[in-house]
Amino acid sequence: MRLQAEHLVMLMLVTYGAVECLDVICQIQLQLPIESALAKELRSCSVFIVNSVSFDIDQSTILSQEELTRIDTIKRSNASADVLLTIVLPFNVTVQSVHRQLSERIGIVLRDNVLDGVDLDYDIALLDHYEQLRYGQFLRQLRTALSGKYRISTTIGCHTLGSSKALLTAFNDQLDLVSVVGVNMLEDELLNRSAEEFLVREYEAEYIERLVSGGLRPEKIVLSVLTVGVVFNPGSYRAVRSLHRNLQVGVLAYGQVCELLRERQAKCGDGSTRPTCSLFAGRAAVVYDSETTVRLRTEQAHRLAARGVLILPNYDDTDNRCGGGPFPLFRSLMEGVKEWTASESSVLVCDGKQRYGDTADRLVYYTFYNGSTDSSTTTLSAVVKETIAPNTSTPTQRSVMQSLESALTYLDGIIFRALGMVERLENLEQSHRERTQTEADYVIPSTVASVAEQDYYAAEGRSLVEETVTTTAAESSTLLEGLLIPAGLPYFR
Repeated sequence: MRLQAEHLVMLMLVTYGAVECLDVICQIQLQLPIESALAKELRSCSVFIVNSVSFDIDQSTILSQEELTRIDTIKRSNASADVLLTIVLPFNVTVQSVHRQLSERIGIVLRDNVLDGVDLDYDIALLDHYEQLRYGQFLRQLRTALSGKYRISTTIGCHTLGSSKALLTAFNDQLDLVSVVGVNMLEDELLNRSAEEFLVREYEAEYIERLVSGGLRPEKIVLSVLTVGVVFNPGSYRAVRSLHRNLQVGVLAYGQVCELLRERQAKCGDGSTRPTCSLFAGRAAVVYDSETTVRLRTEQAHRLAARGVLILPNYDDTDNRCGGGPFPLFRSLMEGVKEWTASESSVLVCDGKQRYGDTADRLVYYTFYNGSTDSSTTTLSAVVKETIAPNTSTPTQRSVMQSLESALTYLDGIIFRALGMVERLENLEQSHRERTQTEADYVIPSTVASVAEQDYYAAEGRSLVEETVTTTAAESSTLLEGLLIPAGLPYFR
């Protein structure tokens, strides 16, 4: 009994010891060009969220040709990644009468632009409890309209969400991704630090832990790295909830922030000799992200078992102005993901043949024997044969449940595409049926009965009635073509 228990514990370690890699969600601004260097970096993105400052769902359902071209570039960089379009919701989205019409229009936008989902841009911070319930009803209506064909995401500032568990339940049930900002730099804190001209963002996990304790599932959560440098006047600063509508005012790429830091260094030195020296004369300050904040965000995502991390590659240092190579923030994110994955290599891993890897030497794998030593301890035998040892450079670290989930996701995609084809065929067949209802029915001419058939019916005392139908040459040709079409498929003329 003890031996079976030890064997079960070992299997549990192998099954649940591995950690799945984080998803990298890339938010792309369509008004900015996508250079070849950026397109190369986008290969590492798991999901794309694209923003268009000119698109208005009330005015149109089609993006501009330039934006569609850039979306095609994004798809070519990683064909397996989903592309979601950010749609700004109207202020009356909490009015129940607009739920169905708005949901159907969103579905039309996704269909006409060949997209994989929608990212909802709506500030829920000012909603009261009743309005939050109405917004949850809209999410249910949207999920019903889109069914399982499309993905739905949204962005929230967790410190402004309130305590509505009903809305968190709607997020769990209806949304695929919930991007959480969680910046620990509110208005009062920035005003108190108004003497500092360059402020590195501070990301805290406390707010996100509150969401998780409130009921939001961690596998839905994506931690946002705002990436952009924001210029503001400390004397008239107001907190901005969303960057989607403020891309033209006070926004800097990371490369531009590095240039300003060099200018300040050239003017003021290290600050110890000239503490009152200022680059903006107290009229402006910059809040920005660095490689350190990106690493911190990645660590928080792993610790909280979150779905992934969101970053804006457009606003990284694309031209190596910071001196550390192009895309330093994006590379810092990818290195953090790889390091955390490698740090979990100390757990037992299975090579697919029920052999367990040594925690110290990855060249050694163990096979479990149903036996025990004199001291009644479990015995493991080392296997070091090169001919049967697995590829140790990429040990299998995915659990059985994760492999099953991946297989089900793959099968779900196949079923979805098959159902889509069936639906299209049914629609075509229905349209053909409606068109042919007004046309005359064709009569298949009977063949002339053979002599044997005539004798048979005469012996039985019955008569054989032969029907002769006269058709034109064109009708005969059309009739023959119709007879060759398999059952269930529409007939195209």
